[in-house]
Amino acid sequence: MTHAPATVFPPRLRRFAALLPFLVLALAGPTRADIPPPKGYVETCTPERACAGRAAVSCRGSFRDADGCQKQFEPQGLVRACRTRGASVWTEVWCKPAPGSAPAPAASEAARAASRTPAPAAIPAAPASGPR
Repeated sequence: MTHAPATVFPPRLRRFAALLPFLVLALAGPTRADIPPPKGYVETCTPERACAGRAAVSCRGSFRDADGCQKQFEPQGLVRACRTRGASVWTEVWCKPAPGSAPAPAASEAARAASRTPAPAAIPAAPASGPR
């Protein structure tokens, strides 16, 4: 004689568990990860628009090296004017500072602090304690 398997969960809970994945997906909403721009979108982050006649350079950035453009162009005295859309890849526009504005820092504060911090000295080993 065969018996139906005993259910551990009541029917109402089983229905909820079956609908839970769909509920989570519906409530998650759209994310901002590399979603294509809406129809008619015109990129405003271009060297011509962002730098208005000043010397400019475009730099491709990515999540693998998010501050790569900063490391490359900030020491040259350039300032970041804008960044295009994108979560994993984007383009940054770097410009010479506008005339009369404060000069761009030679390097980021973190890089300067790291270069000023001396290497840690070796910690001497603790003397052995106990009877000799």
